[in-house]
Amino acid sequence: MASDLTFSLPQLQEERQRLKRKQATDLFAPLYTTPFTRVEISGCSVPDEAAIVAAKGLQALAKKKCLRDLVLSDCIAGLPTEEALKSLTTLCDAIGTWKGLRSVDFSSNALGSRGVAACSAVLKDQPLEEVLFSNNGLAAPSIKLIRSYLCNDKETDLKVLHCTLNCVQSAGFLELVEIVKCSPKLQEIKFSSLRAEADATLQLCISLQVFDDLRVSISLIMPSMSRVPLPSASPSRSKLSSRALCFATWRFRMTKSRLSWNR
Repeated sequence: MASDLTFSLPQLQEERQRLKRKQATDLFAPLYTTPFTRVEISGCSVPDEAAIVAAKGLQALAKKKCLRDLVLSDCIAGLPTEEALKSLTTLCDAIGTWKGLRSVDFSSNALGSRGVAACSAVLKDQPLEEVLFSNNGLAAPSIKLIRSYLCNDKETDLKVLHCTLNCVQSAGFLELVEIVKCSPKLQEIKFSSLRAEADATLQLCISLQVFDDLRVSISLIMPSMSRVPLPSASPSRSKLSSRALCFATWRFRMTKSRLSWNR
């Protein structure tokens, strides 16, 4: 098996610098010749003309069938909405022809539903084990779209699912619960600062009862939870079927999971 090789952009002169076509040609040149297993395009602004250059490099990797991990976080800052959407579509469509991605990270991009749709090529029909959407400006319709791409009436291969700092509220939180339900291999979920109400979090707890061992701790950070003292879970792997956790005036139970509550 080939060694893991990571491509990441060098330190730029300015934070979130807008890449020009010539600059992009130089920066993304290694994608044509090296079989990278991980690509990180982050901390810069990739306009349409630079995205076209990067896309050709990603297409070269798709042909090599080597890429496993794709990071497109914080890569459209400062771009007009239509240009940002076009850039995301160009990048994702380029690598989406290769159906072997293991992880994707779209954090810190202002996406919304249109942005999620622009990323569809790397979310649909991929053997994804890790998906990260943090600080993306997502609401309930966006999460519903993500669920339709990831699940599509079948089980996922997800082991890690993060969705934090998005105002999905209860309707979107319930869509996340549906993703959990169709992901029997989950080891880590992180749902925080999502503005969900207690009834929605209760549904998550119910869905987690089917897991015999959720080996990585769960972080549930809700605005209303910060006012409620929650007990620390035992570091052991013992089942928690008899422990009731208080959430405001509601009570619910977590079973067969190891928990860590963060406030």
